Amino acid sequence: MFIYAFLFLSSVIENLFPPYPGDTITLVGTYLAVTNRISFPIVYAAVNLGGLTGALILFYLGKTKGRKFFLMPGRNYYNPQKLSKVEEWMAKYGSWLIIGGRFFTGIRSLISIAAGIGDFGSQRFSALTLLSFAIWNGILMTAVFLMKDRFEDIGSFFSMYSKVILVALSIALTLYLISRWIKFKKGKK
Repeated sequence: MFIYAFLFLSSVIENLFPPYPGDTITLVGTYLAVTNRISFPIVYAAVNLGGLTGALILFYLGKTKGRKFFLMPGRNYYNPQKLSKVEEWMAKYGSWLIIGGRFFTGIRSLISIAAGIGDFGSQRFSALTLLSFAIWNGILMTAVFLMKDRFEDIGSFFSMYSKVILVALSIALTLYLISRWIKFKKGKK
């Protein structure tokens, strides 16, 4: 059960902190599913619902807090010029941008923020975002499934690699969150 929760949380975190390699975690989860260690449908559901949850958090922050929230000093996660550009694209392409959102590395999270700022409908945003995640994760997971015959050769390496990556990512995320919390606390004084 822990692995499903981890896959879900990794997908949430990937949206909130874009450098986080959520797709890599999805690939590891898919590998475990393809080798019958965990359930393939539950992995698929966990990563899609986690991604949707992360996107909705950003959407509602954009909707309720507005553009200034993301551009405040100390909150330099997002490039102001990129955010402006994505807001323009959102006004022009709307639904299509949301559906294709997972395929645009570097601006995935900004799409959710821009949709919230632009007052895009929440139900429509949720449906289109879930569709986008379903397509993207379906492609990633299908690719792993199609390579399953080669896993015997690389299985032991991939198993060791995934453990090392999970530990390293957990440590890196913890250190990153602590540093952000310290900077936030210093900024409040």
